[in-house]
Amino acid sequence: MSLENSIDALRAAVEALTARIGAIGVQPIVSGSISVPAAPPAAPPMAAAPPAAPPMPAAPAFLAPPVPVPVAIPFADTTGLTQYLTDAYRSMGSAKGAAIQQVLTQHGYGAVNEVQPHHYASIHAAVESLRAS
Repeated sequence: MSLENSIDALRAAVEALTARIGAIGVQPIVSGSISVPAAPPAAPPMAAAPPAAPPMPAAPAFLAPPVPVPVAIPFADTTGLTQYLTDAYRSMGSAKGAAIQQVLTQHGYGAVNEVQPHHYASIHAAVESLRAS
């Protein structure tokens, strides 16, 4: 019963709105009498495209980077590295020798016995540059 009451209330509201709209002077649309406006006029043709940019010049040819000449390092194992760093520390003194620990830290090591063989050459080069400075 409440569904029927709701439908009756909605029908009454629609009829009241239709009466108000008619009082304003708006004509109700009857099904099938809707007219669709014509398509809007076509857009004017676009202006001509700007002239194409000149082609890019060829990339410059660079010389191949110089291949570094491998330097023979005076050690091949952890024992040799430890001896080399000890000798370097002694020859540089404690002030400059303390920078050897910074070299190890820059390579990601906290102690000499952790150094991997693939870092021997770069550690050697860094220590030699400390000696030279």
